[in-house]
Amino acid sequence: MEWIRVQINTAPSVCDIVGSMLLDFGIGGYQVDDSLEFEQFLREKKPYWDDVDKDLVERLKTLTCVTIYLPSDANGREMLISIRDELERLHARNPEFLPSGTLLKIDSVYEEDWETAWKAYFHPIEIGEKTLICPQWEKPPENCERAILWIDPGMAFGTGAHPSTRLCMEAAEKHVRPGCDVLDIGCGSGILFIQSMLLGAGSAAAVELDPTAAKIAVNNAADNGLETEKVTVHTGDIISDDELFGRLGQKQYDVVFCNIVSDVIIALMPRLASLVKREGVVILSGIIDKRCADVLAGVHEHNLTVLEQMESDGWCCLVCGIAG
Repeated sequence: MEWIRVQINTAPSVCDIVGSMLLDFGIGGYQVDDSLEFEQFLREKKPYWDDVDKDLVERLKTLTCVTIYLPSDANGREMLISIRDELERLHARNPEFLPSGTLLKIDSVYEEDWETAWKAYFHPIEIGEKTLICPQWEKPPENCERAILWIDPGMAFGTGAHPSTRLCMEAAEKHVRPGCDVLDIGCGSGILFIQSMLLGAGSAAAVELDPTAAKIAVNNAADNGLETEKVTVHTGDIISDDELFGRLGQKQYDVVFCNIVSDVIIALMPRLASLVKREGVVILSGIIDKRCADVLAGVHEHNLTVLEQMESDGWCCLVCGIAG
């Protein structure tokens, strides 16, 4: 089996934060090469060296490397992109903890270009009872009666292969109604709001922190024939950007998707209830089962109630409504 080695180079002070994030994604095993250990190594071994590259030493002394291994398949790629996006969100929200950002180094066994090599693992996927996700380089089955969602995720999270995305899409089949208004927070490739429009939603708003992913979502919407006046994709962080939140909050939505990670969902809680209509639903996913209790506590604290809890392969999806 092929594996992808992912090295996350970050400041020593945030190593625990990165480790907690990886646990949220269900990654309990990772290797840490700590700069403090490197400094100790230098003190002990330097007398035996003739020369030391000073630039390299200073560089290594300021970084801690966290190494993980992911399977070289569609699920592994989904995880990789999700981890990258969450690192960007951590940096955007807490620049003091990540003053120099976070550097990613990705190696594959055969040194192939991961952005294209993963396509060999991504084939048409049936979701629920109504949807077929089909990559743009594949052909759907003959006489397919499902709504066909054409997707090219590029470097954006969202092929439907990951359990968190699949659970959201299954929930969407139950709750998206003809003519309803949808909001997709952290839209990635756009797969959730595009599916909603194919299921009959009247309009969709989406927000994505990563400008590249936002552009991919716009392109995927166009490739699925969505009318541009009915779809709006915003770029930014609605947790910290009050102006962006104000624009999105000019109306309330029948369905609000939030398929990110637990810590971001919890941070969004104070604002989620104000975005959904009284009879609408908030669909929360990207929740590793070990963090479900934390998210549930936030749900109950912020005027929401759980209508349905779905689980798959260690991941949870919560369908919530307005409490009371």
